[in-house]
Order: sequence, then C-alpha cells, then structure tokens
Amino acid sequence: MPSTRLRVLLCLALLGVLVLVGIVVVTLGSTSGAVAYGVVVVLVVGAAVVRGRAAFAPTRLASADGAPRTCTCCTTTQHDPVRIV
Repeated sequence: MPSTRLRVLLCLALLGVLVLVGIVVVTLGSTSGAVAYGVVVVLVVGAAVVRGRAAFAPTRLASADGAPRTCTCCTTTQHDPVRIV
C-alpha cells in the first residue's frame, strides 16, 4: 500500500495540473467556460475529499450474526476496578 506521503504528493500534483488547466481555460475561453470549469473542479475535488475521508475512516467490525463485536477489554473504563486473574 502506498504511503500517506506519496498520496499527499500525488494529490498536490493533481491540484497543480487542475490549476494550470484552469488558467488555460480562463485565458483562452470565456467567462462562462471558466465558471463551468470551476464548478466541475469543485465537484470533483469535493467528491475526492469525501471518498478520501471514507477510505481513512475506521471500519466497524461485525460478528458472524451481524451484530457489532464487543469485548470486555474495550468496554470498561479506566475507573473500573482491576481484577487480577
């Protein structure tokens, strides 16, 4: 799996390309073309952010019957008495 640093560098490179293409669109095109390009870029970047957050979100583990798994070591608090076995 690629490292986080590599992913960040790739995202920065893609954003740089999007900015350069946007500059070309503004220079050669009309105002409506630039606005349309801006809307498309915002939608694509927004979708990428949502997918990225979902990819890094912790997943819930389920047991065989579909209920969330629990364990006694994780459901107690730090104030519960310690039982030495």
